[in-house]
Amino acid sequence: MLLYEICPDCGVKLPIVINNKITHRYIGASSSCWLLFSSLQNANEPPIASGELNPLLLDAYCVQHHGVVSRQAINSVAVHALSLFGVLEKGVSADKTYWIRKQVAKKKIRKGNDNRFYWLEPPSSNKGITIVDIIKEKTPFTRSIKLQEYVKSIWNEWFKLHGSTLAYWYKQYIEE
Repeated sequence: MLLYEICPDCGVKLPIVINNKITHRYIGASSSCWLLFSSLQNANEPPIASGELNPLLLDAYCVQHHGVVSRQAINSVAVHALSLFGVLEKGVSADKTYWIRKQVAKKKIRKGNDNRFYWLEPPSSNKGITIVDIIKEKTPFTRSIKLQEYVKSIWNEWFKLHGSTLAYWYKQYIEE
């Protein structure tokens, strides 16, 4: 009998991977969802064709899998949402996502403040396109198209709710 688990943050139903208790400490993905994401992100498996927003896969996944209220989850969502904001709203090149995340860390060190962000309530529609939708596409090209769609859909939902907050944080911690 096949057993399933439901990812608490994206809602996808996946078969439980026996002996797989691999999860992330503060990202709210189920073990099976995290395993799929890790395979796609770290091993490019299944392969994905190049796409403008491919570097934002990590950021979109981490924002969608926000976890529960904790200092680490709050900071993670803020940093990854700011990366999405920089690329999708400010026009920073998608290959500069690491630079954006690093700017946030630098400002933390200079300002000595780890409590500068607060919990952003996730959208109620956070369970739209998932990592599974990307993986189930048949070709690298169609997976890339779905990945572009995934990033934009996650961003649009979060921006509707928190765009002004993220604009303020971006100005304070990245543009300053």
